[in-house]
Amino acid sequence: MNNPFKQIFQFYEVPGALKQKVLDDINSIKSTIHITDLFLLKYPSNFIDIINKKIKKDR
Repeated sequence: MNNPFKQIFQFYEVPGALKQKVLDDINSIKSTIHITDLFLLKYPSNFIDIINKKIKKDR
């Protein structure tokens, strides 16, 4: 993935704290997408098993 700051601000230096915050947010979103893809798209039976165990436990 290309650094978005180099594309947006070519002649302006963004403060380091802001840069790190945005990159952390992007990484969090990417991790969430990866986990969602793993559990809901690639292995949906795992998600169904987790939900069924929760329902049985609550009864």
